[in-house]
Amino acid sequence: MHAYTGGLESQYNAYKDQPVNLGRIMIDHEIALAKTVGLSHLYIGSGYEQSSSYKAHLPGFEWWTGSEWSTDRKTYLNLCQRDSNISNLAELAQAYNNG
Repeated sequence: MHAYTGGLESQYNAYKDQPVNLGRIMIDHEIALAKTVGLSHLYIGSGYEQSSSYKAHLPGFEWWTGSEWSTDRKTYLNLCQRDSNISNLAELAQAYNNG
């Protein structure tokens, strides 16, 4: 973990065959630590593809739409699913142009 003025950063690399859900344990620890040091927000990384969908289920979840902060979990989850279905540059360009 690295502390900045007004924020914390951590990095965790997950491996598929873990005996416990270490990633979730780490996130819970980061949330508790951020609260302990008085932070009102905690950035836990970018959100794209199905691998980021778990974030929508965390307490206090918010995401940046590109123009504002949102708590719309359904839209976020739909975008994560859409990202996972993109298989070529044409589909990526279409998704980008459609928002």
